[in-house]
Parts: sequence; C-alpha cells; structure tokens
Amino acid sequence: FEGSEKIADLLIENGVTVQEWISVDERLPEVGGYVVCIAKRNPFSRFMPMVARIEKNGWVNPITEQYISEVTHWMPLPERLKGE
Repeated sequence: FEGSEKIADLLIENGVTVQEWISVDERLPEVGGYVVCIAKRNPFSRFMPMVARIEKNGWVNPITEQYISEVTHWMPLPERLKGE
C-alpha cells in the first residue's frame, strides 16, 4: 500500500528501527495511550502500520473509534518530527 510505504519511510527517516517493535505477546502499552501498531483494520484487510489507542476492551482506531481486529506489534509514537 502506498500509505504504508510513506509511514514506513517517515519512521525510518526519524530513526525508528525494526528492533523497536514490541510484540503484543511480550507486553502492551498503557491503556488510553496512542501508539503505532501493525494491525488489520478489519478481518479482510492485510496487516499494515497504523496509529491506534489501546483500551481495556481492545485496540481502537482513533479516527473511526472502531475496534481493530488484530494487532501483532506496537511501538511508541516517534518524538516530534525533525524540521517541525
């Protein structure tokens, strides 16, 4: 997906590396916090990076407020982007 490539490029440009991804089996972020995650938007989509929020009942898309079907990995949002 073109959008996924742009997100990946942005993360790489700002020093985020693959080693920073955290498996959801390892640990979860704090409830209510926003993170970048690898997820399916719905059961029929492919896995892709997206911003999400975790609540006590699961992962939520902050734009649609709908639950996300599957999340495998996450990382904190990058610090403020360079040049902004």
